[in-house]
Amino acid sequence: ITDGEIHQYFVEIDTYGGTCTYGELRAMMVYMDLPNPNDCTYDCVINHLDLLIFGPDGTVYYPNGLKGSPDTTNVAERTVITGPQHGEVFEIRVIGEDLQADVVQDYALVINGCLAADNQVDEPTSDRPTQSPVAISDYKITTDKAVYDVGEPIVIEYENNDFRHIQDFVGVWKESLDTSLAANNLLRYRFSCGSTGMVCDRETLALTTGSDFKVFNGNVTWPFPEGNYYAVFHGYGDIDSIQAATAFSIATPTPAPIGGGPLVVPTSEPTPAPTPAP
Repeated sequence: ITDGEIHQYFVEIDTYGGTCTYGELRAMMVYMDLPNPNDCTYDCVINHLDLLIFGPDGTVYYPNGLKGSPDTTNVAERTVITGPQHGEVFEIRVIGEDLQADVVQDYALVINGCLAADNQVDEPTSDRPTQSPVAISDYKITTDKAVYDVGEPIVIEYENNDFRHIQDFVGVWKESLDTSLAANNLLRYRFSCGSTGMVCDRETLALTTGSDFKVFNGNVTWPFPEGNYYAVFHGYGDIDSIQAATAFSIATPTPAPIGGGPLVVPTSEPTPAPTPAP
């Protein structure tokens, strides 16, 4: 794993028929850090990895008995969840929180529990986007038009055929998808199903006056001005987790000719003078 990278492992609990009675889900991550050159005796980690588990209801479980914050002092981290229920899906993340430049840090991860046979815990995925994200087949997002008039409703449709999280959301960005500029460029957002307590695999939404999109950047008001924009599907309530994106633009409509008839262009020839009366 490298600095800023996130590895995700999804596991499903399977206790069907009572064949597994192990009452806990456990995950342990260990790694070998570089030696600290300063004879450090406390908080001496050089390459810092984090272990977090996200429950199906959005609860975040921290390691080593901590509440509300990751472990920043140990290279061995363990999380234990008691009483997971059949069919629940947990996301286990290993995060390259603070690594030295150009370092690729190895780690070992062990997961124990009543796990479904088809869990793919041996192939991590990463939710870090590139500067120009490309929609993958499991996530799709489209708009009904490529160019909108100023003030025209923007109709967005998304589809999520992968792991669904209660904090998935649709965002509308302007100009750039550089997530370091989110405070300025992310204008509006809406959680899946319109709430953080539900999950939807597909919806058709309309961004317009009175819609349930929430304001992220209040400096840009509706109707949005002319420019280039993106509709984006974000996973896990994470601005950095761009799963699919589509571009559209807003332009001022061209006014129609007055009167509705054909536009008459005057000629350059002068009008003849009237003939004098005899």
